[in-house]
Amino acid sequence: MTDRHWLHPPRTEPGPALICIPVAGAPYWSFRSWYATPSRPSVHVLSLPGRGRRVREPSYADMAELVRDAAAAFVSPGLIW
Repeated sequence: MTDRHWLHPPRTEPGPALICIPVAGAPYWSFRSWYATPSRPSVHVLSLPGRGRRVREPSYADMAELVRDAAAAFVSPGLIW
């Protein structure tokens, strides 16, 4: 899995960003009206394994593991901050 799978839409420009987390297993597109509008900060939604476009990936059973992997993806060189 590439790091870009964690955020929708993927980060393409540096600058401030608002990262939204869907509630109760909702998909990333529940925020589509937020990220479809150009804004500063840019709006991105956390895309969780086992949900939405990542439904075929196994879900996390351990919250600490999920947070660790998501945070690692955010600070990796694959994402633009």
